[in-house]
Amino acid sequence: MGRVTITFYPNDRKQSNTTEQIPIYLRIRKEGLKTEARTDWSVLPHERALWNKTMQRVDIKDCKANEYLGKIEEKFNALRIFKSEEFDDYDLDTIKYLILGKNPNRKKMPTVIEFMESYYDINIESSTRIKKGTKKNYLKAIKHMGSFIEFKRIHNKQVSAIDYRFANEFSNYLMNDHPEIQKTGMSEVSACGLIKKFRTIFNQAINEELLKKNPFCQIKLSYKSPPKQRLTIQQFKNLIHFESYTKTETPYVQMFYFMSLTGAAFLDSQQLNMDNLEESEKGLKLLYKRNKTGHTSEQLLCSKAIELIKCFDHRPDVQTSKFLLPQVSKRELIEKFIDENLPKIENLDHIEDEFTQYWQDQKVEAIGKICQEENLDKEQFKALIDAYIYSGIDPIRDDILNCLDNKPSILQARTIGERIIDKMKDYLDVFVNDMMA
Repeated sequence: MGRVTITFYPNDRKQSNTTEQIPIYLRIRKEGLKTEARTDWSVLPHERALWNKTMQRVDIKDCKANEYLGKIEEKFNALRIFKSEEFDDYDLDTIKYLILGKNPNRKKMPTVIEFMESYYDINIESSTRIKKGTKKNYLKAIKHMGSFIEFKRIHNKQVSAIDYRFANEFSNYLMNDHPEIQKTGMSEVSACGLIKKFRTIFNQAINEELLKKNPFCQIKLSYKSPPKQRLTIQQFKNLIHFESYTKTETPYVQMFYFMSLTGAAFLDSQQLNMDNLEESEKGLKLLYKRNKTGHTSEQLLCSKAIELIKCFDHRPDVQTSKFLLPQVSKRELIEKFIDENLPKIENLDHIEDEFTQYWQDQKVEAIGKICQEENLDKEQFKALIDAYIYSGIDPIRDDILNCLDNKPSILQARTIGERIIDKMKDYLDVFVNDMMA
């Protein structure tokens, strides 16, 4: 008769990066052999610090982890006592199954995590019909489910065991705050988008006869976003017909006007070229495929939209490119201004001042970042940029190297000098060249 022992231990290597929880593992030994399995319980870092290796418990009174481990140990002892005749013949996998529910003789039922990952690999990742954005949304949904399972400590939850309670708890988890894991609840509309993904995923489980009913189909959430604040007609007119825009602001207002007239998103408008225009009996048509949906848009251009295209065509940067609209290398900065600053400006007459200040702040931040990355004297480097803007003469490498706090060796000078000049040109492209066109 081989002696069988069980040991519990926190597996530090499996600690969750999201919740910081550390799963408790079960190790079973018999006649020099061993097998291990993850239990359905984890401990938090402060509980891990109080883990008693001898007692195989947490040194905290009324700790739920201890209660859970005690039940597993009771199962093991009951098995050894009441099944004593068969117990000697049990192999390690059979013992593990009888304690934790892992049956080696049955076809393995996948866990929720295993099934989701398999579904994504087979049906989503390899599909040529599904767009990149949709694939990204599936990954996001699976990541949220993984975090939920970590939070609930149900790592071995099998697909066959999910029910309405599981789906409802996940739905509430998405929309509620959980400061203990630094999670902020999302909106009902955002949660609805994730729930829809799981309706699709677990319908496949029904097809594979792993599940009889999809519990996520019972979760009813609103898919309609609350109305977003919009410009009134008068505000739009004030914005478009304001006569004191600077050269910096004028092209952006014109592009905003063009997008408003055509309904084209920013990314779509940036990719328009002459091939997207078509003459028809009724007038000039704009045809293009929307990046977000893949749907084809076809519309007649009004006279003002045509006038704006002709206006863009007079710009040197448009004349030397294949595109209809100016190419905005500073897209992120403009979008950031629109998202963060524009909604706060109550008086539209102040837009020019606000944008000018915002742009100046971004320039200072960009120069500071370059100087920090390359260990440059900020004042000297800024003076060098100002000199270029005034004279239009490219700086030489020695001028650049003179701005360094520590002079490089002769072998390093060329590489470092060229790298800094490239960063300087990128800065000028964003903050100076386009603005002076």
